[in-house]
This record gives sequence, C-alpha cells and structure tokens, in this order.
Amino acid sequence: MEKLNDFMMLFRLEPNNNYQPTQSDLVKQKQYGGSWIGGIASQAKLASTSQLGFTGKQLNADLSVKHTDHHLKQFDN
Repeated sequence: MEKLNDFMMLFRLEPNNNYQPTQSDLVKQKQYGGSWIGGIASQAKLASTSQLGFTGKQLNADLSVKHTDHHLKQFDN
C-alpha cells in the first residue's frame, strides 16, 4: 500500500447572513485561526492555505447528493 503524504482539510460552513460579528469577534477569530494554522505550518505539515470556493456537492450518509452554491455577502466586493 502506498503511504500518503499530502492531505486536505475541508471545512463545512452553512452561511448565515444574519450573523453580524463584532470587530472584537473578528479579531478573536482571526487570532485563533492564525494560531491554529500557524501551529501546523511550524511543523512543516502545511502545503497550502488556498481556498477552493463555495460551490460543490455534498454527499450525505444516505448517498443522496446535494448541490451547493454558497456565496457569503460579506465577501462581495
């Protein structure tokens, strides 16, 4: 069996445009995320932080497929 060396982490997020974090919330989230990903990077285990996008397919436990197209308003320019 071939040993795998590269892995990808996927995070699932249900967009909630009604959630309006405070500036303090955003700072805390950025600090926590930066510290967490920085820990992985410091171990030379991080290949990339590139975002894949907001569209895709969700495969559920019952083998049904849900097509998704999530675009958060806060990222609109």
